[in-house]
Amino acid sequence: MQKITDYETSRLKAERVLGKLDLAAVFKSVFPDYENHYKSTEKEDRAGTDYFVNCRSGMRKVDIKLMLKKSPWIGSRCDNLPVEYWSVKERGIRGLEGDADYVIWLYADTLRAVCAPRKQLRNYIDRHRLEWTYFLSKGESRTRLCSGYEYTSTFFWVPAWEIEKIGGGILKVA
Repeated sequence: MQKITDYETSRLKAERVLGKLDLAAVFKSVFPDYENHYKSTEKEDRAGTDYFVNCRSGMRKVDIKLMLKKSPWIGSRCDNLPVEYWSVKERGIRGLEGDADYVIWLYADTLRAVCAPRKQLRNYIDRHRLEWTYFLSKGESRTRLCSGYEYTSTFFWVPAWEIEKIGGGILKVA
């Protein structure tokens, strides 16, 4: 039987971890003209934006994928990233459909970050889904909301260098 993750418990754990990290340093490494940032509301979070990042060139909406566990590796030096294909499989809701401008995978232990523009990433996923289905490892998770509703999310373990192909960057935050 598959483990079911409690959404609220998971969200609170992520908030505690993120609260201890220097997110300003993360955002500065991604957006050189960074000025400040603030947390989204619960409604904005459900729509796909975790943080609003103010830059001199304009505001950015950011979806943070906090990496608390080590990811599987390909070869000896390449992170694999969980790239969500179905956000809610039962309802046909695709992953990364939110309104964020950027997706940042952030490794809490090392402050390594991988950033990609969300729309280009979503298009890239659609173009490579069939190929990835055959060649990449897949994962699935079950989540339960406080209402009792349960849903399944599916993802591919994608090598970080694939993200670089669409203009994403792999960063080590100082």
